[in-house]
Amino acid sequence: MSQSVTEFLSNIEALLKHLQYEEKSQLYFRKGIQKYFGDTPFEVEFRTFADEIVGYSFLRSKVFSYQNAIISLYGYLERFIEDIVVEYLKSISNVCPEYKALPLSIRKNHLGLSLDLINKIQKTKGLTVEERKIRLNNVVFNLNVCLQEKINFIINFEAFFNHTSNFRYDTIHEVFSRVGIKGVSRACLKNMDFISVLSQKYNIEGSSSHKILVSLLVSELDDLAQRRNEIAHGVRVDDIESIEIIISRINLIKAYGQAIDRVVMNSLEQYTFTVSPSIALGKAVKIFPNLNVIGFSKVNHLESLDVALKFSEGDMLFAVSE
Repeated sequence: MSQSVTEFLSNIEALLKHLQYEEKSQLYFRKGIQKYFGDTPFEVEFRTFADEIVGYSFLRSKVFSYQNAIISLYGYLERFIEDIVVEYLKSISNVCPEYKALPLSIRKNHLGLSLDLINKIQKTKGLTVEERKIRLNNVVFNLNVCLQEKINFIINFEAFFNHTSNFRYDTIHEVFSRVGIKGVSRACLKNMDFISVLSQKYNIEGSSSHKILVSLLVSELDDLAQRRNEIAHGVRVDDIESIEIIISRINLIKAYGQAIDRVVMNSLEQYTFTVSPSIALGKAVKIFPNLNVIGFSKVNHLESLDVALKFSEGDMLFAVSE
């Protein structure tokens, strides 16, 4: 699990708890109005508060809760995608022996995206002359080192999530394609947990065709972006979703983020296996599940290896099928 998804899930859980609080509060006052109809000071005060404050602001509160949930949910998803792309690039860079060993998509896109970033920095308002100069120098320096294919290099990470449109299905696909992860959303639809959440939300069979699942995901992501735009630009909101529907939407985006994390981590593991120095341990001949132990045969020859080639706690172990 990436650090990016950990933060994403934390934000999502906080949003869900807030909506659950809103839902319980509304229910409490509705039940209270029916329950406290006597003449005691408390009951009179409660009804007065409910009528003057809660009754007046109920619809407004419902609108604000809806708007806050949509804006927050979209923002968390956007931030998560940007963060996990950077985390992926940093992890790739850490295990990559040299620039030319980076995945082709990263090397192919780095130049053009860096030039776009330079153009963006030049047009960004609010930067002092010194701040603009420092940012431009960093981008140009990193780009120059990479073009010379030096061993010690730094990718312009920010360049890979520089985008001018909202994160919809196609935009998300494009962002991950830049770093060599093709068809990320389609890959997510191979995740059974995500398929289960998507199927439950739309009340369809989990065994529905891949084409139907893709169509539903496209609709979900595009609808979220559209609602976010309408709220952000002050468009009158007529279609206010209930808290139950919003929570269902949040749970789907939560599962989508977790599925993306698994796809990205799989890609990182495959790349790490390809480029990292390795020691073949041989065939695993025994598993002790209660002890979390795997037994290998005929590995005594490792004792004669150079210290740098020996494996130790913290190293990554790969199982390769035949």
